[in-house]
Amino acid sequence: MFLFIIFLMILYIALAAVFLRFVRKKTPNKLYRRLAVAFVILLPSWDVLLGFIVYYPACLFVPKNAIYETAETDGIYYEGDASNFLLVLSDGRNFTSYAKNDHDKGFKYSESLITKTGDDLEKRRVSPVLYRCETIPLRPDEYFKTPIDCKPASSVQSDYMVKTQIIVFGRAGIGIVKVYNRRTNKLMAEYREVQRASSINLLGLPFFNWLNIWDGSPKIYSCPENSRFNYFQFDVLKPNR
Repeated sequence: MFLFIIFLMILYIALAAVFLRFVRKKTPNKLYRRLAVAFVILLPSWDVLLGFIVYYPACLFVPKNAIYETAETDGIYYEGDASNFLLVLSDGRNFTSYAKNDHDKGFKYSESLITKTGDDLEKRRVSPVLYRCETIPLRPDEYFKTPIDCKPASSVQSDYMVKTQIIVFGRAGIGIVKVYNRRTNKLMAEYREVQRASSINLLGLPFFNWLNIWDGSPKIYSCPENSRFNYFQFDVLKPNR
């Protein structure tokens, strides 16, 4: 990966030099030449620059944490950007992003409206399908596995919905969580935060990260500092005793 990134940088510098020379020959207009220079400088790192521009001002007014009502329930129903992916495990089981957290918190089931599926390397869009995740028995030699399997369901069982939205601006994003009572359609709680992902290539440089040439997971900066995006619903909804 390191050599590949170095190769891309050298290739881009060479192509940029050819492009600038071409523009210089084609036009004497200084504005066009300056625009060409700005283009080759910004193209590799526009997402990082946009992320900085959005992140710091947004931190001043976007964050919100408001709970208007709490409730107890056997399970939670999820919709939105953070819960729409069904992971197919190597042993054939299906798994949704919030299933393990809900299981660990003591909820009997977790439901999600799925619009993407596949594995860690390949994700594809599918028509919306409701999945319900429940605890399953495991053999003694499977102690290391999470005892959860997710299967299609005909209708939503939970009275409470957690709806998530992620609005992306380059390397920054705004995460929004809203909790609703499905029976009354009443908003019970809402949460907002701003996030910024650091550079993730081996050189630590903002070079074509938007091409998803990754080396591990990026460091995430959150505003507020202690992110509750994936856990805010547990401040609002508790498992039935």
